[in-house]
Parts: sequence; C-alpha cells; structure tokens
Amino acid sequence: MAEARRRGDTQVALAQQLGVSYERLGQWRRGEVALRAARRSVHERAAYYMRVPVVVVLALAECFVARDFLWPSQDSALERLALELDTMRQDLVISAFMPESLAAAPVEVQWFVVWLYKDLKNSLGADLHHWHESLRALGGQPV
Repeated sequence: MAEARRRGDTQVALAQQLGVSYERLGQWRRGEVALRAARRSVHERAAYYMRVPVVVVLALAECFVARDFLWPSQDSALERLALELDTMRQDLVISAFMPESLAAAPVEVQWFVVWLYKDLKNSLGADLHHWHESLRALGGQPV
C-alpha cells in the first residue's frame, strides 16, 4: 500500500496490478484475510510491483518455504539436495561429523544443514582445517 501511495497509484490501480479485486485488497489492508492465503501469482505480481525479490513478499506474507531460497536449476530440489549432501560426505573435515540419521531427517533439516555447511565454508575458507583442529583440541568427537 505504501508503494502505491509513493507512486501516486490508487488502491483500485494497485488491485488491478496484483490481479485481485478492490474488495480483496481492502480485506488484506484491514487484516480480515491473511495475505499468506493469496495465490503465488499474486505474491509474484506484488514483488514485481514493489521491485523486490519474490521471497521478500513471501516473507512479509509469512508463507515462504525452504525451496524459495534455491537458485533455479534443471535438477529437482531433491536431486540438488542429494548432490549437496554427497559433497559434504566427501569433505574430509566435515564428513566425520555427519550423523547417519541425517539421511532420515526431514528435507528442511537437511537443507538447513547444507546451508550451515556452505556458510561455514564461505566464512572460514582455507581456515576450515584449522577449525577442525581446534574442535579436536577442545575434545570434539566425530559422530
């Protein structure tokens, strides 16, 4: 709504841009209907209108899921997850700390672990070996 006011658009014009009725827009504004209940296409049009990534609109509507953060790919999300977990299993430092139970964990948990791994690798880079040595010195044991 604020973006529409900033642009000088009426609420009728905003509703048209989003592909919804003026009444529905009013229900969202008054909090009578949750924005998360809107179709994905409405969220996408809202993102285009506000010139922000779709995931921002999904976060504001409190309806995003882990796959919304994935880069587009030819592979399915599950195929990509399997590749990422395989990469982790081949990492000589991290593989010793990967519990076998991770394979049976919910997909969201597996993606979270992959994200943590990537964040750790990006943060530490070449220092990952030193991190491993420090963990061992503190008594950390592989699973």
